[in-house]
Amino acid sequence: MTQQKQDQKPPQTLHIVHTEASQGWGGQEIRILTEAKAMQAQGHQITLLAPKAAKIHQAAEKLGLTVVTMSYEKRSFKAIFATRRWLKKQRPDIVNTHSSIDSWVVAIAALSLNFMRTVRTRHISAPIKINGINRWLYRKAAQHIVTTGETLRQTIMRDLQIPKEHITSIPTGIDLQRYSRENLPNQRVQRADLGIADDAIVLGIVATLRSWKGHDDLLHALKAVIKTQANTQLLIVGDGPRREHIEALVRELNLQNHVHLVGQRDDVEQ
Repeated sequence: MTQQKQDQKPPQTLHIVHTEASQGWGGQEIRILTEAKAMQAQGHQITLLAPKAAKIHQAAEKLGLTVVTMSYEKRSFKAIFATRRWLKKQRPDIVNTHSSIDSWVVAIAALSLNFMRTVRTRHISAPIKINGINRWLYRKAAQHIVTTGETLRQTIMRDLQIPKEHITSIPTGIDLQRYSRENLPNQRVQRADLGIADDAIVLGIVATLRSWKGHDDLLHALKAVIKTQANTQLLIVGDGPRREHIEALVRELNLQNHVHLVGQRDDVEQ
């Protein structure tokens, strides 16, 4: 055995906990599970704390991840005490919080628990209320902040006066092999299933139907585009609380023959 191999230390195995209060399903939840599976494959212990009714709870169980049910439906003393008891017993190395409620619960529950580090991942670009409480949450309660894009990182740094070394942008990755041309189906068959002509120009958006995703802007832009490109079609993939609003806007703009709302899909690459 060479001296170099003798000096090498085995990689440290961490217990990483993800918390998620959201009961919806979208890119945020998919990213959490993708990262969790990747870290588990590297030998780390992964646990998810989430409400039983949360879609990520069931999805994580199907993936073989360890899931602990926590009542994160609202900020409550019950949730704080339950989380604190669990953290003191399990003593994880890192707790990664993802939504507002679970971030607040963990921040309070972790007071005086010095054996772990807390990371707050901010997934969405919705404005954060600028006040002393949120400054404490982002600057003190979390030992580090992760954002899903550089623009979001710069916004939080500016609004909450976060030191640049305290926050990192890590864009969400995708599996390129999943979307390689070799794995894609026959486009004519897919177009036929949706009633789209072979020569149509097809645009698409894959996102949860929420106000900050830009669906309204896209529909108004489509209205302008079809004046010169009448064969343009738009696929809206995803579901969410603004579905009825988007359906109404499609009717208002008279785009029924150009827009296809296909709902939540697990086969986006198809």
